[in-house]
Amino acid sequence: MYSFSEVKDVNSREFLAAMDIYREAFPDYERHSQQVIEDRILSGRELLFVGCDENNTVGLMALVWDLKGTDFIVLDYLAVADSTRGQGVGGQFMEFINSWTKEHKKVLLFE
Repeated sequence: MYSFSEVKDVNSREFLAAMDIYREAFPDYERHSQQVIEDRILSGRELLFVGCDENNTVGLMALVWDLKGTDFIVLDYLAVADSTRGQGVGGQFMEFINSWTKEHKKVLLFE
């Protein structure tokens, strides 16, 4: 079972592991630079969620835009590490993010 949490520290192990998964999952032309993502997280424009297993190994990352002033959030990027695929982690995250959006009175949009 995976646990999911928001990462706000762009110098943390979890952030760096998430960026490794991001680079592995998306080609250069579909990605933003790590600096852009850091700036967005630090400014609060974008949220980074990670999924960790019982050994605290990051196996999933998701970038979510909180459209401030609206009822909407956008799931911008979602990636599961190669070593984690096929274990139902993506489905577990979708359950988590659905609960999170309800708790925060938001509507989830997919890009």
